[in-house]
Amino acid sequence: MGVLYMLTHLFFMDYKIASICAIEISILSNFFINNYWTWRDKSNGTFVHKLLKYHTTAAISGVINWLLLILFTEQFHLHFMLSNFIGIAIGSVINFLLNNFWTFK
Repeated sequence: MGVLYMLTHLFFMDYKIASICAIEISILSNFFINNYWTWRDKSNGTFVHKLLKYHTTAAISGVINWLLLILFTEQFHLHFMLSNFIGIAIGSVINFLLNNFWTFK
């Protein structure tokens, strides 16, 4: 959420575009954390193979996050940061389940 805030408030980027950038940064940083900490004992596949699988699953949850952000902001008139928080919460659960049962199984 920090990247989204920074891009929208310091660089005056539209929240829809800024969110895409923030999601991508999150996907990459979370892969490194998960690969070297959360699922470090899982050694199935090469680094690149796991990165591609992780990115695929994270893209699914990232799209859900982004769509919820827009839905709650545009349709329910919530502040985009709150909408993003809701999207992150739901997307995180989906992301964990996909990674637990596919990427790092």
